[in-house]
Amino acid sequence: YEQLVQQPKIIVIDPSIAFGKPVLVGTGIPTAVIHERFKGGEPIASIAYDYNRDSEEIEQALRYEQAAA
Repeated sequence: YEQLVQQPKIIVIDPSIAFGKPVLVGTGIPTAVIHERFKGGEPIASIAYDYNRDSEEIEQALRYEQAAA
């Protein structure tokens, strides 16, 4: 948990966005959706391309989901 707090604000939880589910800041893309796509076998680069995001942002979303599990 402490590691998540120290990371840059790439993930946001806001009740007015996606009903308070964690999303990539400024996008509304739920981290859970990114995680499910990755678990389904999609490469990080492909997910990043689809959402027009950096691979690092996708990796941060995956780390968030793994830590929250």
